[in-house]
Amino acid sequence: RLRVTQAACAVFQGVNRVGFAGASEEVNRCTPDPVSAVCRLMQACALARLAISARWSGVHLFTSSLAPANPTRFTPWKTAQAAWVTRSLGLAGVINSALTHAGISVTLARTALPGIDSTTCPALAIELAPQRDADKKITAPPDDANYQAQVAETLAAAILEWRTEARQP
Repeated sequence: RLRVTQAACAVFQGVNRVGFAGASEEVNRCTPDPVSAVCRLMQACALARLAISARWSGVHLFTSSLAPANPTRFTPWKTAQAAWVTRSLGLAGVINSALTHAGISVTLARTALPGIDSTTCPALAIELAPQRDADKKITAPPDDANYQAQVAETLAAAILEWRTEARQP
């Protein structure tokens, strides 16, 4: 749990370095509950749930497996993300491109995630796993400060790019 909080704080710090308004106060408010901290940071933008994993390799981006649907006046809780899934996929695409360009391996997947499926904004789950070389040897564990900083800064830049693109007609 501590590693997850540290990773969330690293993301906040990375977001702050690229000039995301309000991120500095979020760094000071990092709590043992990184999900609520991420929600506060991105409330007008998107939700990203962060996790650390010793399995796999690189960064895993998970979006909802719900089929896209039009927004309705009364949104069913368990499928609320359906109205936002297209924008969530767009966000995952921008983050995938940025991480790949930064030399970080990325895996994209769609799956049922109750914490994501019930959100009414673009949302994805981000899992930070060890970075591995071609021989599957760990080159950077997920709790490596430099690795976290690289991922955080790349995520921050990607989120800002996505927000800018989302505002265009």
